[in-house]
Amino acid sequence: ALAGFQPSVLRATIMCAVFCGGFLLRRKPDLPSSMALSLILILLVQPGDLYNAGLQLSFAAVVGIWLFALPIEKAAFGRPDRLDQLQAPEERPWHHVAARWATQKLLAVSLAACLATTPLLALHFGAITPLAPVASVLLLPAVWLSVVAGLPGALLLPFIGPAAKPLLWAGAAGAVAMEWPS
Repeated sequence: ALAGFQPSVLRATIMCAVFCGGFLLRRKPDLPSSMALSLILILLVQPGDLYNAGLQLSFAAVVGIWLFALPIEKAAFGRPDRLDQLQAPEERPWHHVAARWATQKLLAVSLAACLATTPLLALHFGAITPLAPVASVLLLPAVWLSVVAGLPGALLLPFIGPAAKPLLWAGAAGAVAMEWPS
């Protein structure tokens, strides 16, 4: 509702609701089945979306992450180095482990989504974006700030009024930062 019910937002909402619905129904969520049901529901509402670049890119990105992220991570980063294997887990600084884990996951997911969507970008727009994985990593702090501050600010605004404005300003700063590279 906050995003104005744009087609891409509705697609993401349906995809998320179907996948998370498995948890509510106490079933093990299955990504291929969830994606198929999501696509069926979306096309029942708007059959013409089958040819929509946004729909194709959304589904391709999710499928690419599902298929390629883990193999890319294993190929790029391999197994832990010898020092990690010799050192007891409690001796390792937690922030080093967390930072390495997050960086590996972020880079692998970003590259997997980019690989899966590049053919569609070339088909629909006649261009590819080889720096997209790097850009997505660099823009993560701005996206995080926009979501983590902006969403609570928008939800709290009707209840606490002006007290929510700092959250909205912080969310807006994140959104402005995302537009800066373009």
